[in-house]
Amino acid sequence: VEKTITMELAPVLTGLALAGRVGANIAAELGSMKVTEQIDALETLGYDPYAYLVVPRVLAGTIMFPLVVGIAMVVGVVAGWGASV
Repeated sequence: VEKTITMELAPVLTGLALAGRVGANIAAELGSMKVTEQIDALETLGYDPYAYLVVPRVLAGTIMFPLVVGIAMVVGVVAGWGASV
């Protein structure tokens, strides 16, 4: 169970969940901001929309993904242990 969880299941399933859920959420939020012209307002005020909107989200995802995978590994191994006992 430990090898299966740590090598395959936890990273793949966590990546799928984060890509699907978080990626769709970010795309919807940025799309909504484009439609309501909030991104144009940022450009008018002199802000770089990529640096202001995209970089923090990518940085947060890059930092948090290993933590979430680690938590998924621990939960998976503990659940496998509980099921085997």
